[in-house]
Amino acid sequence: SFWRKIAGLAVRRPDGCETCDCPPGPPGEDPAFSTAVTALGAKLAKADGRAGIGEFDAFNLVFQTDAASERNIQRLYDLA
Repeated sequence: SFWRKIAGLAVRRPDGCETCDCPPGPPGEDPAFSTAVTALGAKLAKADGRAGIGEFDAFNLVFQTDAASERNIQRLYDLA
């Protein structure tokens, strides 16, 4: 099925040539990646209507952020 293929791709180990364009460090340290994940999370939460503070709190449990960035992430989440 489609989801099995996605899950298989997510857990496999990439070859060195597949990651040559990736920035160094964990994905959460890349601002573009963090912005994309925040926007995607907000869009998914709002897919069935307005996302409330409960959805944002759940997002923060999974994607932990530093306290200094939380206000900006909340604003981006609301805009998405």
